[in-house]
Amino acid sequence: MAKRAFTLIELMVVITIVGILSGIIVVSLSGATNAANDAKKKADIGSIKRAIVVYGVENGTVYPIEATPCAIGSCSNLDSKIRDLIAAVNGTYIYTSTDGTSFTLSVNLSAGTSYTYNSATNAFVDNAPPAPVSGLCGSKNGKYAEIAPTGTEACSAGTLTSMTGTFTWTCAGIGGAASSGTCATVAATYGVVSFTSSTTWTVPAEVTSVEYLVVAGGGGGGGGYYSGGGGAGGLLAGTYSGITEPTIDVVVGNFGAGGVPTTPGSNGGDSYFKNIRAYGGGGGGGSNGKNGGSGGGTSGDGGSASFIAGTGISGQGFAGGAAPGGAGAGGGGGSSAPGANGTGTGQGAGGAGGAGTSSSITGTTEIYAGGGGGAACANYAGGSGGSGGGGRGGGPIGTAGTSATGYGSGGGGQDNPSATGGNGSPGIVIFKYINNY
Repeated sequence: MAKRAFTLIELMVVITIVGILSGIIVVSLSGATNAANDAKKKADIGSIKRAIVVYGVENGTVYPIEATPCAIGSCSNLDSKIRDLIAAVNGTYIYTSTDGTSFTLSVNLSAGTSYTYNSATNAFVDNAPPAPVSGLCGSKNGKYAEIAPTGTEACSAGTLTSMTGTFTWTCAGIGGAASSGTCATVAATYGVVSFTSSTTWTVPAEVTSVEYLVVAGGGGGGGGYYSGGGGAGGLLAGTYSGITEPTIDVVVGNFGAGGVPTTPGSNGGDSYFKNIRAYGGGGGGGSNGKNGGSGGGTSGDGGSASFIAGTGISGQGFAGGAAPGGAGAGGGGGSSAPGANGTGTGQGAGGAGGAGTSSSITGTTEIYAGGGGGAACANYAGGSGGSGGGGRGGGPIGTAGTSATGYGSGGGGQDNPSATGGNGSPGIVIFKYINNY
């Protein structure tokens, strides 16, 4: 009986199976090779790190300075210092030390990420962005472009002036090599986040400094005749540097409720993050139709119906106005100006609320934390609210005061013997930071 040969289809099936198995073996071997190479690179980083630390111990904890990142083996200062402390290494290991007090080492891994050691934190970081490549655009604030840059990722030498302290960068390739021609001149861009309720903010990677605007809640206006307007919430603005944590707790103060007759309006709530605290605006004085009522208790008090001016907190809010003569209560203090006194004797006009503070931190100019206007009596008008959303005081008799509309503003006093004064408005916390690393 003759031997049966393989058919063409059977041969094709066998060849296909062999090809698949070969591919699996090649991929497996490639993965094993990459893993072995990555392990070798990590071990090398450890050896290099120990050599540099030994040099530092022997030289007063001062490390070789290489302000421009350089590949070990072509570093002008480092190589001669550690030549006798380390064996030759294969691969591109990047060293940087701008002032000799700390240093970083990094190497690119097979997966397109990098493995980095930072002596300032004594920590190794795996799966980091790739280390810089010679010829690509240089660093911004010490960071190198990961790919050929475009738009806001492009780089040009310069220093930001609106956020001072750490935001200077240069454009250069590794080891002093020239940057690529794609390094265009572009303006720095910013990220802005606003919080109108308490939360935990996840700080973007690389952000260590922010401009801030912290506005506390505004105080409520008083209720009853001659009632004072609510005070603006405290306002603080500045730059905060040295952020190291990945998250920051942010607390936003609520508004103060308007007062009922003979009872002052409530104080607004405090707003704060870390050690930056703005105090809530004072509630406006209430009245029992004679001399009753009292001022609020914190930043930018509402004008009292007991003829006494409110108080303020330096740098946060101004004093509220008084009610001389017993009629026409004072306006609440604003964040940039005091509230006006009520006018007239017997029966008179309410004082205006103090002005708020202008800020363009969001990119659009807005006014925050205006004081509320005081209530009037008889045929006189209640005081106007301060710029920035302070509530207007009520008047004549029976006309309600209005609530505040702007962030951190005080409510208007109410000339009504049976209803409450206007509410204040809640605060806000705003951060601005450089986002084009």
